[in-house]
Amino acid sequence: MNEGQLRELITQVQMLKIEVAQQQEGSLEWEQTTKSLRKALDRLLLEIPRLPRLAKCNHQEYEEVLDDTLIEVASRIDEFQPQHDSITRSFVAWINYRLRLHYRVIELYAQGRQPPAISLEQLLINKGSQPLRNTKFTYLDPPEPEASIAKRIWEYIDQDPEGKLRNCILRRYPDCNAQAVAKILYSSNFYKANGQANLKVLAQHFDIPYKTFYSYWKKHCQPLLSEIARKLGNSKEDCNEQHRNTNG
Repeated sequence: MNEGQLRELITQVQMLKIEVAQQQEGSLEWEQTTKSLRKALDRLLLEIPRLPRLAKCNHQEYEEVLDDTLIEVASRIDEFQPQHDSITRSFVAWINYRLRLHYRVIELYAQGRQPPAISLEQLLINKGSQPLRNTKFTYLDPPEPEASIAKRIWEYIDQDPEGKLRNCILRRYPDCNAQAVAKILYSSNFYKANGQANLKVLAQHFDIPYKTFYSYWKKHCQPLLSEIARKLGNSKEDCNEQHRNTNG
């Protein structure tokens, strides 16, 4: 995207936000403008990671930090005012320093080393499945062989015996539930970026605005998957009870 296209897109998003705020919520005009805003905003958020000089690093939690920053961009885009002749330089500087992405990257490395843990993606590699990243599933001192845990977790996701995953639905988007999201992430590399869950591409797959999908992932889908994985990974008795219930 060149300078002119970026300037035009940012201006479009800012103007649409103003229009939405001035219209009566729930009206046909408001719904149409909101839809246009979501499309323009998604285009802008997808473009930001490609911008030159954006603060970046190889830390495993960078994607999460970047996603949080993109949510802030969506919320505060009306505050942005170009300070340089180059709209790209000005926009990147605003994200790096006003929205603190640069400082958050520095803070990642200031947190110190994390204690060793066995992650869900490592377990699933033993199953021959592709790893799911960016989920914070960890097991300290696993009570049984990793391959056994991985198999049990995958079977739970695939069968969803209690219906918890299928019932974790994004409101107004019935096709998007925790089971569907997990299965897609496990089965296709297309939905991963640099080894991590690519939430932007997933949002496009389900035809959901990125901000809406990200909020669903962080507040509902990810915590539920983490809870299930932790339970199955740390409690063999719970697992045996689960299998008994499944087998009737």
